[in-house]
Amino acid sequence: MKTPSAAYDNKENAIKRQPAELFHIYDSSSIDEYYTNGDVAVVYGGHTWNPAVIKREQIEYNSDLNNSQLTITVDYLNPVVFYYISYNPPRTVWVEVYKLHRDLPLETDILFVGVISQVEISGNSAKVLVSGFEGFFEKSVCPKRFQRQCQHQLGDSKCTIDLESYKYSLTCNSVSTDGLTLTMSGSTTENILVLGFIKNETDDWTESRMIVYNVGTSVKIRYPFGESIVGKACTLYYGCSGDITVCRDSFNNLDHFLGFPYIPIDNPARRLLV
Repeated sequence: MKTPSAAYDNKENAIKRQPAELFHIYDSSSIDEYYTNGDVAVVYGGHTWNPAVIKREQIEYNSDLNNSQLTITVDYLNPVVFYYISYNPPRTVWVEVYKLHRDLPLETDILFVGVISQVEISGNSAKVLVSGFEGFFEKSVCPKRFQRQCQHQLGDSKCTIDLESYKYSLTCNSVSTDGLTLTMSGSTTENILVLGFIKNETDDWTESRMIVYNVGTSVKIRYPFGESIVGKACTLYYGCSGDITVCRDSFNNLDHFLGFPYIPIDNPARRLLV
């Protein structure tokens, strides 16, 4: 008897596989539904995906890079549809569509991720229009906030500070066992380096690490260096917390401070009248 080749076995197994699509519909509060278009429930990812009258059309997109869209048809009695009978839910409702082979439930392929933009009910079915998540990239976002801290990055074009004028050149004398605490030669102003960074570029490699603590010659960094810097010269740059006092006392840069430090702690609009 002839033994089937591996290629033949693979093709035969592929024909026998039972693909199913999984639909996760949820928001940040009350909606959290798991459905499958298969005839039996599927257990995957710690959830049970229950059979439902649900199907989807082809994902719509074109060469103009417009937002992708997907139309899903469900039973009008679907719990998700109930939220749209009288008005749209106040929260964004997400839809994730996966493809899974039920005889090989090891991993899924993500087919589509988006948010529900419209629901049309006709007869005993409802059409759910889902817009691709890439639509969020086209929304206008306010780049600044009404907050106490300055909203510039230290050393950027809006801050105008030249970091090369606010640094120390020191040598690392020792490093703790975990590689996070460095003892430097010389002296520094306490706390002025916090949120700054330390750079080693004395060899043929350059690395920088954020400084999270500084008292005297002791400096603590967030992550250890990849190579030992004991005995090597390092450059330590000032940091800035964004507070107006730091901007004034450490950098004399109040003309470029973008923050609102005098916001009242108590909101007068919410204060109860006695």
